[in-house]
Amino acid sequence: MVRGAPVLMVGTDAGEVERDLLAGKLNCSTCPGVVGPWGWARRRVLRVRGVQQWVRPRRGRCRSCLVTHVLLPVVALVRRRDAVEVIGAALAAKAAGVGHRRIAV
Repeated sequence: MVRGAPVLMVGTDAGEVERDLLAGKLNCSTCPGVVGPWGWARRRVLRVRGVQQWVRPRRGRCRSCLVTHVLLPVVALVRRRDAVEVIGAALAAKAAGVGHRRIAV
């Protein structure tokens, strides 16, 4: 099984995330260390309201254990192409009794 880098969920404001990263305000998820800047993750498509957007998440590296983390905005989910709001709308429609073909459209 291939594992990707650990993911830290961060806010949607790239400037704020960058400031937090540089100030050492992000904590490592694998140890008590602090995450600092470490390049960018691969580009990926995120579907939002029927529109495909290219995103390239920031990457951070723990200063203690040296593990790298993808800093994924909270509007995206790990290993999902659809944004959180798209998945939420689909779940709400299913709960309301809408069929899967109509939801997919």
